[in-house]
Amino acid sequence: MDYEYLFFDRGLAERFAQGCENEGAATEVEVQQDGVVVRLTGTVSDALAEMAEALYDELFFGEQAEMVEAEDESVAMTGMQIQLKDGSYTTVLIPPEIMNRLLSVFSVDELNRFMHDVARAIEDPNGGGTVCQVMRREGYLDS
Repeated sequence: MDYEYLFFDRGLAERFAQGCENEGAATEVEVQQDGVVVRLTGTVSDALAEMAEALYDELFFGEQAEMVEAEDESVAMTGMQIQLKDGSYTTVLIPPEIMNRLLSVFSVDELNRFMHDVARAIEDPNGGGTVCQVMRREGYLDS
């Protein structure tokens, strides 16, 4: 399985890569048109993948969000990386002004959980209908 992490700031991407390398991961850093991608190469243990996710959340959602909040004009887009049920990742790009509004209400962890819940609902549709109908089908309400 490939592990790729997208950053919009090269310095943060390089700090992430160094942090992963300090934990024993081999990394590749690639500057692309839409950002900087850090790839974990070779065998990645579950523990290493969890550490990388925690570090990514800290850097991407913490420090990169602070750059956006400071209205750093070099940041044209922010985003969140979501793990899909097959283990792969997708990045949801979010304009800075919307990310600022989201982070003014939600913590990084809350926003991350929300986005993962949305991804699960898209990957595993629940049959639709009203909230009450879905809750009944899921066993949250008595019939």
